Parts: sequence; structure tokens; C-alpha cells
Amino acid sequence: MAGKEITAAYREQRAARPTIQKITDYTRAFVQGLTGQHADDIKAWFARIGLVPAPGNTPEERYQNTLDWERSQGAAFLAENPVGAIGAEVLGTAPYLLSSAVRGPGAGASIPERVFHGTSLGIGAGAVYGHGAAEGGLLSPERLGRLLKLDEQLAWLVPQRLLQPRQSLR
Repeated sequence: MAGKEITAAYREQRAARPTIQKITDYTRAFVQGLTGQHADDIKAWFARIGLVPAPGNTPEERYQNTLDWERSQGAAFLAENPVGAIGAEVLGTAPYLLSSAVRGPGAGASIPERVFHGTSLGIGAGAVYGHGAAEGGLLSPERLGRLLKLDEQLAWLVPQRLLQPRQSLR
């Protein structure tokens, strides 16, 4: 479906059943935040194995149709109500924020330990979120390539002297 057709279909659905569609939209956005942008992929995998009804004759068709539908519905909701969509998604990430506050480095931790703990949580959450937000299938080369290039993006964290080859003492 083209973008305008998807938006028109979304608006027709919303007009026919406004309350249910609002609940569905906010729930979809919340779960996207909760799963680090992987909810659409999870639902598509469930459709692939037959746990969620979806159009298509083969598992690949069911996966792709469900993935396209979920992404188009999310994009249409974001275009229609950006504040609500982003707010629900941010609210979905609240459990991660609370768990990091509760399970921090400990009361006696030094400032560098706390900084390292917060940085490592941020890097991990960013990697998961970025992987989920990328286009393509869950294990597509585009997504895996972004995860595998993570070491290049984090090279600044490692002191350069550790990356240089060791010189012998002879």
C-alpha cells in the first residue's frame, strides 16, 4: 500500500470505531516503547508461525504482511497524533528507567562506577532501540550490520593506548 492509501485506511478505521482505535493506537505505541521498538517484529513472527491470524499463503508472506501493517498503523498514528504516540512510547520505557534506579551500582559506589553504570545502560538501551527502529526483518543484514558496527561507534570509550600493539621489552 502507498502512504496515502494507508493514511486513508487508518482514518476510515478511526472514524468507524474511534474509542477502540484510540486504545489500540496508544497500546501499540506503549508496547513499542516497552519492547525497544520490537513489538511489530514480535507480532510478525507470531503471524509467521500461525499464532496470530494474518493474510498470506506462506510464512514469509504472513510475516511481511503483518510487519507492513503494524508499521503503517504506527506511522499513521504518529502522523495523526505525534505527542500522544511519542508520549505512549516514552511511557513504555519507564520500566527500564525504574529498574536502573532500583538496581543501580550500590550505595557505596564511587562516581566513576556510577557513571560507567549509567553509560553502559544507555548504550545497551540505545543499541536495542536502534535495532528495533531499523527497517528490514528482525535478522536482516541492515539491522545486524548496525549492531555489528557498534564497536566502531564506541571506540572513543576505549583509551587509545590500549588499542596500540604492545612493544616488547627487548
